[in-house]
Amino acid sequence: MIIRLLTLLSVLLAVSPPAASQQAELVLTYVSRDGDRAYQRQRRYTGLVLRQKFALIDAVKAGIKESRILGRAIGVKFTLSQLVLGPDDPPADAVRRHIGETGSRILIMDVPLEDLTGISGKLATRDVILLNPRHRTMSLRRENCHSALFHTAASDAMLADGLAQYLRRRGWTRVLMLVGEQERDKISAAAFADAAIKFGLDITARRNFVPTNDPRQRDQNNIALLTQGTYDVVHISDHIGDFGRYVPFQTAQPRPVVGDHGLRSSGWHWTWERHGAPQLNQRFAREAKRDMTDTDWAAWAAVKSVVEAVTRTRQTDTRAIASYLRGDQFVLDGYKGTPGNFRIWNNQLRQPVLVHTHDAVIDRAPLEGFLHKTSTLDTLGDDEPNSACRF
Repeated sequence: MIIRLLTLLSVLLAVSPPAASQQAELVLTYVSRDGDRAYQRQRRYTGLVLRQKFALIDAVKAGIKESRILGRAIGVKFTLSQLVLGPDDPPADAVRRHIGETGSRILIMDVPLEDLTGISGKLATRDVILLNPRHRTMSLRRENCHSALFHTAASDAMLADGLAQYLRRRGWTRVLMLVGEQERDKISAAAFADAAIKFGLDITARRNFVPTNDPRQRDQNNIALLTQGTYDVVHISDHIGDFGRYVPFQTAQPRPVVGDHGLRSSGWHWTWERHGAPQLNQRFAREAKRDMTDTDWAAWAAVKSVVEAVTRTRQTDTRAIASYLRGDQFVLDGYKGTPGNFRIWNNQLRQPVLVHTHDAVIDRAPLEGFLHKTSTLDTLGDDEPNSACRF
Protein backbone atom coordinates (compact mmCIF):
# COMPACT_ATOMS: atom_id res chain seq x y z
CA MET A 1 0.00 0.00 0.00
CA ILE A 2 2.89 2.37 0.80
CA ILE A 3 4.46 1.69 -2.60
CA ARG A 4 1.17 2.56 -4.30
CA LEU A 5 0.93 5.84 -2.40
CA LEU A 6 4.50 6.77 -3.26
CA THR A 7 3.87 6.00 -6.92
CA LEU A 8 0.75 8.15 -6.89
CA LEU A 9 2.61 11.00 -5.21
CA SER A 10 5.38 10.84 -7.80
CA VAL A 11 2.82 11.20 -10.56
CA LEU A 12 1.12 14.09 -8.79
CA LEU A 13 4.40 15.91 -8.21
CA ALA A 14 5.45 15.43 -11.83
CA VAL A 15 2.42 17.34 -13.09
CA SER A 16 1.44 20.93 -12.41
CA PRO A 17 -2.31 21.06 -11.74
CA PRO A 18 -3.91 23.09 -14.54
CA ALA A 19 -6.47 25.75 -13.94
CA ALA A 20 -10.05 24.57 -13.56
CA SER A 21 -10.98 26.26 -16.83
CA GLN A 22 -8.45 24.07 -18.63
CA GLN A 23 -9.71 20.82 -17.19
CA ALA A 24 -10.67 18.32 -19.88
CA GLU A 25 -13.56 15.89 -19.48
CA LEU A 26 -13.48 12.23 -20.40
CA VAL A 27 -16.87 10.51 -20.37
CA LEU A 28 -17.01 6.76 -19.83
CA THR A 29 -20.31 5.11 -20.73
CA TYR A 30 -21.73 2.13 -18.86
CA VAL A 31 -23.95 0.15 -21.23
CA SER A 32 -26.60 -2.24 -19.90
CA ARG A 33 -29.75 -3.96 -21.12
CA ASP A 34 -33.13 -3.34 -19.50
CA GLY A 35 -34.50 -6.59 -18.09
CA ASP A 36 -31.19 -8.44 -18.45
CA ARG A 37 -32.00 -12.00 -17.39
CA ALA A 38 -28.51 -12.52 -16.00
CA TYR A 39 -29.37 -10.19 -13.11
CA GLN A 40 -32.86 -11.43 -12.41
CA ARG A 41 -33.26 -13.55 -9.30
CA GLN A 42 -33.11 -17.15 -10.49
CA ARG A 43 -35.22 -19.15 -8.06
CA ARG A 44 -35.24 -22.94 -8.09
CA TYR A 45 -38.47 -24.90 -7.70
CA THR A 46 -38.34 -24.63 -3.88
CA GLY A 47 -37.83 -20.86 -4.02
CA LEU A 48 -34.10 -20.96 -3.30
CA VAL A 49 -31.85 -18.34 -4.89
CA LEU A 50 -28.62 -20.28 -5.33
CA ARG A 51 -26.48 -17.71 -7.10
CA GLN A 52 -27.29 -14.04 -7.28
CA LYS A 53 -25.45 -11.88 -9.79
CA PHE A 54 -25.16 -8.12 -9.59
CA ALA A 55 -24.99 -5.49 -12.31
CA LEU A 56 -21.54 -3.95 -12.63
CA ILE A 57 -22.50 -0.30 -12.23
CA ASP A 58 -21.33 -0.29 -8.59
CA ALA A 59 -17.81 -1.31 -9.63
CA VAL A 60 -17.70 1.24 -12.45
CA LYS A 61 -18.71 4.00 -10.04
CA ALA A 62 -16.09 2.83 -7.55
CA GLY A 63 -13.36 2.99 -10.18
CA ILE A 64 -14.33 6.50 -11.25
CA LYS A 65 -14.56 7.70 -7.64
CA GLU A 66 -11.06 6.39 -6.92
CA SER A 67 -9.72 8.34 -9.90
CA ARG A 68 -10.88 11.80 -8.82
CA ILE A 69 -7.69 12.89 -7.05
CA LEU A 70 -5.49 11.71 -9.89
CA GLY A 71 -7.84 13.28 -12.41
CA ARG A 72 -7.59 16.68 -10.73
CA ALA A 73 -3.80 16.42 -10.77
CA ILE A 74 -3.59 15.74 -14.51
CA GLY A 75 -6.41 18.09 -15.45
CA VAL A 76 -8.93 15.49 -16.53
CA LYS A 77 -12.40 15.04 -15.09
CA PHE A 78 -13.56 11.42 -15.40
CA THR A 79 -17.35 11.27 -15.57
CA LEU A 80 -19.91 8.54 -16.04
CA SER A 81 -22.71 8.29 -18.56
CA GLN A 82 -25.22 5.44 -18.68
CA LEU A 83 -26.92 3.88 -21.68
CA VAL A 84 -29.73 1.43 -20.97
CA LEU A 85 -30.78 -0.55 -24.03
CA GLY A 86 -34.53 -0.97 -24.25
CA PRO A 87 -36.10 -4.39 -24.84
CA ASP A 88 -36.57 -3.68 -28.54
CA ASP A 89 -33.55 -1.45 -29.18
CA PRO A 90 -31.11 -2.66 -31.87
CA PRO A 91 -27.97 -2.50 -29.72
CA ALA A 92 -25.49 -1.20 -32.30
CA ASP A 93 -27.86 1.56 -33.44
CA ALA A 94 -28.50 2.64 -29.86
CA VAL A 95 -24.78 2.82 -29.15
CA ARG A 96 -24.17 4.88 -32.31
CA ARG A 97 -26.86 7.35 -31.26
CA HIS A 98 -25.39 7.62 -27.78
CA ILE A 99 -21.92 8.31 -29.16
CA GLY A 100 -23.34 11.02 -31.40
CA GLU A 101 -25.27 12.64 -28.55
CA THR A 102 -22.62 12.48 -25.82
CA GLY A 103 -19.31 12.18 -27.64
CA SER A 104 -18.42 9.30 -25.30
CA ARG A 105 -16.38 6.72 -27.19
CA ILE A 106 -15.22 4.56 -24.28
CA LEU A 107 -17.91 2.07 -23.35
CA ILE A 108 -17.98 -0.49 -20.54
CA MET A 109 -20.23 -3.27 -21.79
CA ASP A 110 -22.47 -4.99 -19.24
CA VAL A 111 -24.84 -6.52 -21.78
CA PRO A 112 -25.84 -10.05 -22.86
CA LEU A 113 -23.39 -11.93 -25.05
CA GLU A 114 -25.44 -11.57 -28.23
CA ASP A 115 -25.59 -7.79 -27.74
CA LEU A 116 -21.85 -7.53 -27.19
CA THR A 117 -21.10 -9.68 -30.22
CA GLY A 118 -23.36 -7.57 -32.42
CA ILE A 119 -22.11 -4.22 -31.14
CA SER A 120 -18.42 -5.10 -31.42
CA GLY A 121 -18.92 -6.48 -34.93
CA LYS A 122 -20.65 -3.37 -36.22
CA LEU A 123 -18.52 -0.80 -34.41
CA ALA A 124 -15.15 -2.48 -34.90
CA THR A 125 -13.95 0.04 -37.47
CA ARG A 126 -15.13 3.11 -35.53
CA ASP A 127 -12.99 5.20 -33.22
CA VAL A 128 -14.26 3.53 -30.04
CA ILE A 129 -13.03 1.43 -27.12
CA LEU A 130 -15.30 -1.36 -25.91
CA LEU A 131 -14.40 -2.94 -22.56
CA ASN A 132 -15.71 -6.39 -21.63
CA PRO A 133 -15.70 -7.05 -17.87
CA ARG A 134 -18.44 -9.67 -17.92
CA HIS A 135 -18.11 -12.43 -20.52
CA ARG A 136 -15.57 -15.25 -20.28
CA THR A 137 -16.59 -16.75 -23.63
CA MET A 138 -13.69 -17.76 -25.88
CA SER A 139 -15.47 -16.82 -29.11
CA LEU A 140 -15.01 -13.13 -28.21
CA ARG A 141 -11.27 -13.76 -28.03
CA ARG A 142 -11.10 -16.01 -31.08
CA GLU A 143 -13.34 -15.93 -34.16
CA ASN A 144 -15.40 -12.94 -32.95
CA CYS A 145 -12.50 -10.83 -31.67
CA HIS A 146 -12.18 -7.19 -32.70
CA SER A 147 -9.42 -4.64 -32.28
CA ALA A 148 -11.77 -2.24 -30.47
CA LEU A 149 -12.84 -4.86 -27.90
CA PHE A 150 -10.70 -5.22 -24.74
CA HIS A 151 -11.32 -7.95 -22.15
CA THR A 152 -10.70 -7.34 -18.46
CA ALA A 153 -12.70 -10.45 -17.50
CA ALA A 154 -10.56 -13.58 -17.31
CA SER A 155 -11.48 -16.00 -20.08
CA ASP A 156 -12.84 -19.53 -19.75
CA ALA A 157 -9.46 -20.83 -20.89
CA MET A 158 -7.56 -18.79 -18.29
CA LEU A 159 -9.78 -19.98 -15.46
CA ALA A 160 -9.61 -23.61 -16.59
CA ASP A 161 -5.83 -23.42 -16.98
CA GLY A 162 -5.43 -21.97 -13.50
CA LEU A 163 -7.45 -24.79 -11.95
CA ALA A 164 -5.65 -27.42 -14.04
CA GLN A 165 -2.28 -26.12 -12.85
CA TYR A 166 -3.39 -26.54 -9.26
CA LEU A 167 -4.62 -30.10 -9.86
CA ARG A 168 -1.36 -30.96 -11.58
CA ARG A 169 0.66 -29.52 -8.72
CA ARG A 170 -1.32 -31.55 -6.16
CA GLY A 171 -0.97 -34.74 -8.19
CA TRP A 172 -4.72 -35.04 -8.76
CA THR A 173 -4.25 -36.01 -12.39
CA ARG A 174 -7.15 -38.44 -12.93
CA VAL A 175 -10.35 -36.45 -13.36
CA LEU A 176 -14.00 -37.48 -13.54
CA MET A 177 -16.04 -34.82 -15.33
CA LEU A 178 -19.74 -34.26 -14.59
CA VAL A 179 -21.39 -31.93 -17.10
CA GLY A 180 -24.80 -30.24 -16.94
CA GLU A 181 -27.30 -29.80 -19.74
CA GLN A 182 -27.02 -26.01 -20.09
CA GLU A 183 -24.98 -24.53 -22.95
CA ARG A 184 -22.86 -22.61 -20.44
CA ASP A 185 -22.01 -25.93 -18.74
CA LYS A 186 -20.84 -27.45 -22.02
CA ILE A 187 -18.69 -24.43 -22.82
CA SER A 188 -16.89 -24.47 -19.47
CA ALA A 189 -16.46 -28.25 -19.70
CA ALA A 190 -14.82 -27.87 -23.11
CA ALA A 191 -12.43 -25.27 -21.70
CA PHE A 192 -11.43 -27.60 -18.87
CA ALA A 193 -10.97 -30.52 -21.27
CA ASP A 194 -8.54 -28.37 -23.28
CA ALA A 195 -6.72 -27.39 -20.08
CA ALA A 196 -6.46 -31.05 -19.10
CA ILE A 197 -4.66 -31.82 -22.35
CA LYS A 198 -2.43 -28.77 -21.94
CA PHE A 199 -1.28 -29.71 -18.44
CA GLY A 200 -1.25 -33.49 -18.73
CA LEU A 201 -4.39 -34.43 -16.81
CA ASP A 202 -6.29 -37.62 -17.63
CA ILE A 203 -10.08 -37.39 -18.08
CA THR A 204 -11.07 -40.86 -16.89
CA ALA A 205 -14.75 -40.35 -17.76
CA ARG A 206 -17.16 -37.62 -18.81
CA ARG A 207 -20.75 -38.07 -17.67
CA ASN A 208 -23.79 -35.88 -18.23
CA PHE A 209 -26.17 -35.21 -15.38
CA VAL A 210 -29.81 -34.14 -15.50
CA PRO A 211 -31.29 -32.44 -12.39
CA THR A 212 -34.56 -34.36 -12.31
CA ASN A 213 -36.49 -36.76 -10.12
CA ASP A 214 -37.55 -38.88 -13.09
CA PRO A 215 -36.70 -42.52 -12.17
CA ARG A 216 -36.20 -43.27 -15.87
CA GLN A 217 -33.15 -41.01 -15.80
CA ARG A 218 -31.78 -42.43 -12.58
CA ASP A 219 -28.38 -43.06 -14.12
CA GLN A 220 -28.09 -39.34 -14.91
CA ASN A 221 -29.17 -37.88 -11.58
CA ASN A 222 -27.93 -40.37 -8.97
CA ILE A 223 -24.66 -39.11 -7.55
CA ALA A 224 -23.53 -42.51 -6.32
CA LEU A 225 -24.00 -43.98 -9.80
CA LEU A 226 -22.47 -41.01 -11.61
CA THR A 227 -19.33 -41.08 -9.48
CA GLN A 228 -18.49 -44.77 -9.80
CA GLY A 229 -14.99 -45.54 -11.06
CA THR A 230 -11.36 -44.63 -10.43
CA TYR A 231 -10.31 -40.99 -10.25
CA ASP A 232 -8.50 -38.47 -8.05
CA VAL A 233 -10.92 -35.56 -8.31
CA VAL A 234 -14.40 -34.72 -9.61
CA HIS A 235 -14.80 -31.71 -11.91
CA ILE A 236 -18.33 -30.27 -12.13
CA SER A 237 -19.69 -27.99 -14.86
CA ASP A 238 -22.94 -26.65 -13.41
CA HIS A 239 -23.27 -22.88 -13.56
CA ILE A 240 -26.83 -22.89 -12.17
CA GLY A 241 -25.79 -24.93 -9.16
CA ASP A 242 -28.95 -26.95 -8.70
CA PHE A 243 -27.21 -30.33 -9.02
CA GLY A 244 -23.56 -29.77 -8.26
CA ARG A 245 -24.18 -28.50 -4.73
CA TYR A 246 -25.14 -32.05 -3.71
CA VAL A 247 -21.99 -33.72 -5.06
CA PRO A 248 -19.40 -32.87 -2.36
CA PHE A 249 -19.37 -35.52 0.38
CA GLN A 250 -21.68 -37.81 -1.62
CA THR A 251 -19.27 -39.19 -4.22
CA ALA A 252 -18.83 -42.95 -4.46
CA GLN A 253 -15.15 -42.44 -3.67
CA PRO A 254 -13.94 -39.96 -1.02
CA ARG A 255 -12.54 -37.41 -3.44
CA PRO A 256 -12.31 -33.59 -3.71
CA VAL A 257 -14.73 -31.68 -5.92
CA VAL A 258 -13.67 -28.80 -8.18
CA GLY A 259 -15.07 -26.66 -10.99
CA ASP A 260 -18.35 -24.87 -10.38
CA HIS A 261 -18.49 -26.29 -6.84
CA GLY A 262 -15.92 -26.98 -4.17
CA LEU A 263 -12.58 -25.61 -5.31
CA ARG A 264 -13.05 -22.98 -8.02
CA SER A 265 -11.00 -20.52 -10.07
CA SER A 266 -11.96 -16.86 -10.51
CA GLY A 267 -10.52 -13.54 -11.49
CA TRP A 268 -11.19 -12.19 -7.98
CA HIS A 269 -12.47 -13.22 -4.58
CA TRP A 270 -13.55 -11.19 -1.58
CA THR A 271 -11.27 -13.18 0.77
CA TRP A 272 -8.03 -12.43 -1.12
CA GLU A 273 -5.76 -10.97 1.55
CA ARG A 274 -2.50 -10.03 -0.17
CA HIS A 275 -1.05 -7.18 -2.25
CA GLY A 276 -3.43 -4.55 -0.90
CA ALA A 277 -6.55 -6.55 -1.78
CA PRO A 278 -8.27 -6.04 1.61
CA GLN A 279 -8.27 -2.27 1.06
CA LEU A 280 -9.89 -2.65 -2.36
CA ASN A 281 -12.46 -5.10 -1.01
CA GLN A 282 -13.27 -2.84 1.92
CA ARG A 283 -13.63 0.28 -0.23
CA PHE A 284 -15.97 -1.54 -2.57
CA ALA A 285 -18.02 -3.05 0.26
CA ARG A 286 -18.51 0.39 1.82
CA GLU A 287 -19.87 1.78 -1.44
CA ALA A 288 -21.87 -1.20 -2.75
CA LYS A 289 -22.95 -2.75 0.58
CA ARG A 290 -21.87 -6.18 -0.65
CA ASP A 291 -18.71 -8.17 -1.41
CA MET A 292 -16.71 -7.64 -4.58
CA THR A 293 -17.16 -10.38 -7.21
CA ASP A 294 -14.85 -11.35 -10.05
CA THR A 295 -16.91 -9.39 -12.59
CA ASP A 296 -16.96 -6.40 -10.22
CA TRP A 297 -13.17 -6.52 -10.18
CA ALA A 298 -13.09 -6.70 -13.98
CA ALA A 299 -15.38 -3.66 -14.28
CA TRP A 300 -13.23 -1.75 -11.79
CA ALA A 301 -10.13 -2.81 -13.76
CA ALA A 302 -11.71 -1.55 -16.99
CA VAL A 303 -12.05 1.94 -15.52
CA LYS A 304 -8.58 1.86 -13.98
CA SER A 305 -7.06 0.78 -17.30
CA VAL A 306 -8.47 3.83 -19.04
CA VAL A 307 -7.39 6.12 -16.20
CA GLU A 308 -3.88 4.66 -16.30
CA ALA A 309 -3.63 5.23 -20.06
CA VAL A 310 -4.83 8.83 -19.76
CA THR A 311 -2.45 9.49 -16.87
CA ARG A 312 0.59 8.23 -18.76
CA THR A 313 -0.21 9.73 -22.16
CA ARG A 314 -1.76 13.00 -20.90
CA GLN A 315 -4.29 12.56 -23.69
CA THR A 316 -8.04 11.93 -23.83
CA ASP A 317 -8.09 11.02 -27.51
CA THR A 318 -9.61 7.56 -27.98
CA ARG A 319 -7.00 6.42 -30.47
CA ALA A 320 -4.15 7.47 -28.20
CA ILE A 321 -5.72 5.64 -25.26
CA ALA A 322 -6.29 2.47 -27.30
CA SER A 323 -2.74 2.56 -28.64
CA TYR A 324 -1.32 2.87 -25.13
CA LEU A 325 -3.49 0.04 -23.81
CA ARG A 326 -2.01 -2.26 -26.47
CA GLY A 327 1.54 -1.07 -25.92
CA ASP A 328 4.40 -2.52 -23.90
CA GLN A 329 4.44 0.38 -21.43
CA PHE A 330 0.91 -0.16 -20.12
CA VAL A 331 0.83 -1.78 -16.68
CA LEU A 332 -2.20 -2.32 -14.44
CA ASP A 333 -1.80 -2.93 -10.73
CA GLY A 334 -4.79 -5.15 -10.08
CA TYR A 335 -4.01 -5.96 -6.42
CA LYS A 336 -3.16 -9.54 -7.40
CA GLY A 337 0.62 -9.32 -7.10
CA THR A 338 1.69 -9.60 -10.72
CA PRO A 339 0.85 -6.50 -12.81
CA GLY A 340 -1.22 -7.04 -15.94
CA ASN A 341 -1.30 -5.73 -19.47
CA PHE A 342 -3.23 -6.50 -22.64
CA ARG A 343 -2.16 -9.25 -25.02
CA ILE A 344 -1.54 -7.83 -28.46
CA TRP A 345 -3.06 -10.85 -30.22
CA ASN A 346 -6.56 -10.75 -28.68
CA ASN A 347 -6.77 -7.74 -26.29
CA GLN A 348 -7.12 -10.01 -23.25
CA LEU A 349 -5.86 -8.56 -19.97
CA ARG A 350 -3.08 -10.71 -18.55
CA GLN A 351 -3.81 -11.39 -14.90
CA PRO A 352 -3.36 -13.99 -12.17
CA VAL A 353 -6.25 -16.33 -11.37
CA LEU A 354 -7.33 -17.10 -7.80
CA VAL A 355 -8.06 -20.71 -6.81
CA HIS A 356 -10.53 -20.65 -3.93
CA THR A 357 -13.33 -22.24 -1.94
CA HIS A 358 -16.47 -20.32 -0.99
CA ASP A 359 -14.66 -18.50 1.83
CA ALA A 360 -10.90 -18.79 1.33
CA VAL A 361 -8.31 -18.30 -1.41
CA ILE A 362 -6.16 -21.44 -1.54
CA ASP A 363 -3.62 -20.45 -4.20
CA ARG A 364 -2.88 -18.09 -7.04
CA ALA A 365 -2.12 -19.14 -10.62
CA PRO A 366 0.14 -19.19 -12.51
CA LEU A 367 1.72 -21.50 -9.96
CA GLU A 368 5.47 -21.69 -9.46
CA GLY A 369 7.08 -24.12 -11.87
CA PHE A 370 4.79 -23.45 -14.83
CA LEU A 371 7.10 -21.53 -17.13
CA HIS A 372 6.75 -19.46 -20.29
CA LYS A 373 9.40 -17.91 -22.52
CA THR A 374 8.04 -14.37 -22.17
CA SER A 375 5.52 -14.17 -19.29
CA THR A 376 4.30 -16.81 -16.86
CA LEU A 377 0.87 -15.14 -17.12
CA ASP A 378 0.75 -16.48 -20.67
CA THR A 379 0.54 -20.02 -19.28
CA LEU A 380 -3.10 -19.03 -18.67
CA GLY A 381 -5.37 -18.87 -21.71
CA ASP A 382 -4.64 -18.62 -25.42
CA ASP A 383 -0.99 -18.02 -26.20
CA GLU A 384 0.03 -16.11 -29.32
CA PRO A 385 1.14 -19.10 -31.46
CA ASN A 386 -2.23 -20.85 -31.09
CA SER A 387 -4.47 -17.78 -31.09
CA ALA A 388 -7.39 -17.86 -33.52
CA CYS A 389 -7.88 -14.09 -33.25
CA ARG A 390 -6.98 -12.01 -36.29
CA PHE A 391 -7.47 -8.25 -36.08
